[in-house]
Amino acid sequence: MNTERIQNIIDLLRSGKKNFHMESLLVESDPECGSAGCIAGHAAFLWPHLTSYPDLWGDPTLPNTWVQSKVTAWLELAEETADQLFFVTDLDRCDLAAITRHDAIEVLEVLLERGYVDWYTVLVKNHGEVPIHR
Repeated sequence: MNTERIQNIIDLLRSGKKNFHMESLLVESDPECGSAGCIAGHAAFLWPHLTSYPDLWGDPTLPNTWVQSKVTAWLELAEETADQLFFVTDLDRCDLAAITRHDAIEVLEVLLERGYVDWYTVLVKNHGEVPIHR
């Protein structure tokens, strides 16, 4: 795990320079507001070279998959850790839209301090329960 790069993402999230939207890698919006993105999207903002991908077969899902795999490698995360961090795979039916910038910062801080992703504890602490997508 590259702690310096993860700290850079925490710092960007804290700055509020980019909107936060856990459901999407990058969401284009009004130029005055900037784009929004999830944790991997914030990494792509910090390190734009992570967003370059080959145009293979015209697959519209390829850019997101490609970027997320490049971010995983750039942050030196295990695949399972990255899946838990980016997709909240350890919580069934979690409502990603309910995850806030503050939640993401806390999860990244837990990752730095303890070496694992713990969405459950952070979400229960901040929301009283895990927000469920209904």
